[in-house]
Amino acid sequence: MSEFPRQGKFTPLQVGAIWCNDALKALLNLRDKLDISIEDKPDPNLKDSNGNTTGHLLANSCDSREYINEIYINNRKMKFFLEKTKSYLDINLQNNDGDTILHSVFKNILRRIAQFKRVGLNRSLNIQDYKKILTHIDDYKKLFKIYGLNLKLKNKEGISAKAAYKNIHAKITDLIEEPKRKAEEAKKKAEEAKKRAEEAAKKRAEEEGKKKTQEESKKSKKETKKPN
Repeated sequence: MSEFPRQGKFTPLQVGAIWCNDALKALLNLRDKLDISIEDKPDPNLKDSNGNTTGHLLANSCDSREYINEIYINNRKMKFFLEKTKSYLDINLQNNDGDTILHSVFKNILRRIAQFKRVGLNRSLNIQDYKKILTHIDDYKKLFKIYGLNLKLKNKEGISAKAAYKNIHAKITDLIEEPKRKAEEAKKKAEEAKKRAEEAAKKRAEEEGKKKTQEESKKSKKETKKPN
């Protein structure tokens, strides 16, 4: 196993993570039963050419046409993976971008939300969907903290795992509040338009009244000048 990873090569565990099916679960269960030395057992800490461990790849693997179903599957599989490997997983490993597994989880969530918003896969995400996503995000942070992640670890962008959590939490919260904010903005614009229309109507009325007064004044002067 020491020769992995090579360029273009993946370990069996990495392949299992990429496939996002029951292969990874089966391999991890098999690992526990193998009567061989620890050094020769499948190692989830090994990295591919991008520095991604099995956990990093798992964070980016499961795609679905229903995002709420997708994030639920990802969350369930990640929980199983962390619990199963807790005695030998180095949860603080970072890839070539400096991302921990949790960084990768959050990046994937934002990437997939952007894709769903852009192409409208199956159906658009609504407020309740975003609230469920927010619950999963909170769950991920608690989960990784329990399993020993150092939330102060920063990637090459200078963003710590803790800051990544705060950023994604703020972005999802913003998406939840977006419809209300847009409605308030539309209401404000409508009120401003109504106010402008009323002011314009008032101005026209004043101008017309002024014009009428001037005309009546001229007419009165003419009548005054007529000889008896």
